[in-house]
Amino acid sequence: MSNKFLNSGFTLIELMIVVGVIAVLSAIALPSYRIYVEKANLADASTKLTNLSQKIAERKLQLFNGDSFVQSDLSAIVEQEVGSDSKYTIGVSCQDDNDCSTYHLYAEPKSGSNLKKSVWMGNNSGLYICDISSVSSIIDASGDANCTKQ
Repeated sequence: MSNKFLNSGFTLIELMIVVGVIAVLSAIALPSYRIYVEKANLADASTKLTNLSQKIAERKLQLFNGDSFVQSDLSAIVEQEVGSDSKYTIGVSCQDDNDCSTYHLYAEPKSGSNLKKSVWMGNNSGLYICDISSVSSIIDASGDANCTKQ
C-alpha cells in the first residue's frame, strides 16, 4: 500500500514537457498581444485627432467673419481637448504662422511607451499611420514612404 503513494506524482520529464508547452504558448501569445495593444492605442490616437479636427473646423466657422486663424488658436484647442492620460503626445503645426488655413495634427508615442508608430492628419489630406515615432516635421504624409493612408 505504501508503494502506491510513492508513485503517484509527476516525473521530471512530464514537468519539463509542461513547462516547454507553456513557454511555446507564451512565445506565440506575447507578440500578438503587443500588436493588439499598439493597434488599440493607434485607434485611440486616430479618434482623438479626428475629434480635434472637428473642433478646429467648428472654431474656424466661428471666426468666419474675417479674423485670421493662427497657431495659438490651434494650440489652445489641442490643450483644451487632449487629456494627459494618452500614451501619445498630440500636437498641431501650421504651414504659415500668420494664417493656419493649412495645418496638420500629429500623435507621437511618448518616451517609454514601447510604441513605434505615429499618427499624422492633415486638414486637406486625411489620416496616415506612420512607421516612425516622430512625425511633427512632416509637411505632407502622402509623399512619405513610412506613412500609409487609412
